Amino acid sequence: MNSEKTGKFISELRKEKELTQLQLAELLHVSDKAISRWETGKGFPDIGSLEAVADVLKVSVAELLRGEHFPEELSREEAETYTSDLFVLLKKSLYQKKIKSLVLGFLISAVFLTALIVHLNAPVYIKDAGNALEMEELSDGRIVAVLKEDVAGYRIDDVRDLDDGKICRTISCYRTLLHPLSGKKTQTVVILNGNGDPDYIFYYPGETGDQLLYAKNGSPDFGVETLPRLIYNYWIILGTLASIGSLLLFYLSRKKYYAGRIWKAALIPLSFTISTLLVLAGRFTQVYNAAYYFSGILLLGFLLYLLLLYALNPFRKKA
Repeated sequence: MNSEKTGKFISELRKEKELTQLQLAELLHVSDKAISRWETGKGFPDIGSLEAVADVLKVSVAELLRGEHFPEELSREEAETYTSDLFVLLKKSLYQKKIKSLVLGFLISAVFLTALIVHLNAPVYIKDAGNALEMEELSDGRIVAVLKEDVAGYRIDDVRDLDDGKICRTISCYRTLLHPLSGKKTQTVVILNGNGDPDYIFYYPGETGDQLLYAKNGSPDFGVETLPRLIYNYWIILGTLASIGSLLLFYLSRKKYYAGRIWKAALIPLSFTISTLLVLAGRFTQVYNAAYYFSGILLLGFLLYLLLLYALNPFRKKA
């Protein structure tokens, strides 16, 4: 089995049929660069491609491996050489399938473990905020929040209004699924207006939305919309539309040589949309820890992209 001889044979057969490299590539659903590599002997069709190449060029697989047409009578030595080459190719193909199975198993395990870790450590909405957060005003005017034992942690964010320069401070406390199993008990007092006096203090998330805890000059005339919730919910909509559009584009161009590139691009919005749904499952109205969810979505989306690219590759047997 000689790659240069086979490549020259493919080139001759292609020219006999008056096909360009690009036209042959479109018939085989590969790139024209792949055809060029084959014909120059720098590459060789894999076992999944040989039958398609032979069918298009109207020769047998055996003749492709030999790199020339068989004579009418095949000698015993030539038959043994062909059989030996076929066994070598088959052995190589089985080894590649074994490696692919190991990689696929690793990716599936990585996706599962990542989703599990993210969910176990992800913030869980506290419906009964009154039992988790207790507000007090000290004699010196400072406002404190007492986070009780069933709280896994808290987060404080400041936002300055660009129009009037007023500062809005938001405190959120949360549990995690893993926290009760850890046996850790915490009781924390958080000073909300000790370092920089905010104009407004909200608690998020409350049962009916953000709750105003403190206002320096009366109640504000604006509501607080949580940015992470908006980003993720809109991304699910936009990501779904992008996934459908890119997959439709792939379907319409699936017989073109560049379909493989479109397929890889189509998996990007699909992977991150699925990862968003997995990470935020059951929490679409409760998302408030942007950094944690964002990092989880990125990691899970990347792993899902590799898994889908590997497991659902429609060109795996043809490229």
